[in-house]
Amino acid sequence: MTLAHQPRSSTPQAPTHNISRPILQVCSFLALCVSVLGLAGWFGNVAALKTVLPGLPALKPMGAIGLGAGAIAIALALQARGRQLKAVALAFSLVAVLIGLAALLQYQTGIDLGLLTVLINGETETGSPGPLSFVTAVDLVLLGIASGCVTFPRAWTRLIAWACSLLGLLIAFFSTFLTVLEIFYDPGSVYDTAPLTSIALHAGTGFFIVFCGLLLWGCRDSLRLPLVALAVLVLAPLAAVMVFFAITERRAALEAGRDRMANHARI
Repeated sequence: MTLAHQPRSSTPQAPTHNISRPILQVCSFLALCVSVLGLAGWFGNVAALKTVLPGLPALKPMGAIGLGAGAIAIALALQARGRQLKAVALAFSLVAVLIGLAALLQYQTGIDLGLLTVLINGETETGSPGPLSFVTAVDLVLLGIASGCVTFPRAWTRLIAWACSLLGLLIAFFSTFLTVLEIFYDPGSVYDTAPLTSIALHAGTGFFIVFCGLLLWGCRDSLRLPLVALAVLVLAPLAAVMVFFAITERRAALEAGRDRMANHARI
């Protein structure tokens, strides 16, 4: 068969085909380091490892465990050749998904499953760890699904991993960006104006790193998916700034309305 008669691939391969695997390995290792540092902060009672900077949200123990489980699942899935190692990788992916779903259940229904009692007993210097934030729980679910797809590399699993990583990347970027802006630009407003966007700085960084690796791995066989992801990520900073100023304007309008009502009451 000559070269002219050889079948051509329906989807052109992206130039990231050969570099996505080692980059994903490095990203999973960095995310695992973030989770280890977060757990060391709680067990060693080191405030700098919990919040990085004073006033920022803390990385919760279960959030660190979920992030580490997703990172381990990716590392094992990239090296898995037999069924046993693939099963272990899927088990770690399931841990991340279950932690995220449990946190979402607690957030929606107020039901405390008591997952933190096996790790943290009593109050610490900065208080009890408390429940995971909404955005951290969603990112854990997306990370668990994407890491599970890495175990079985197929065209459709890469598409699922790409979609989950792009959504998780946007959530991590928006939440970290808004948290930092609210702390330094408008201190004290992070828990009042944006309860759904607060996230620990190192947790957001860990999710951002691992989702970048997963995004590159997910679009390794396509030229269209990187272009779509690039277009979305370029518009993300502008959208984040617009959302932040919309939140601050709403907060200012509510405060002005309360002042007017107080003046009318006094009159």
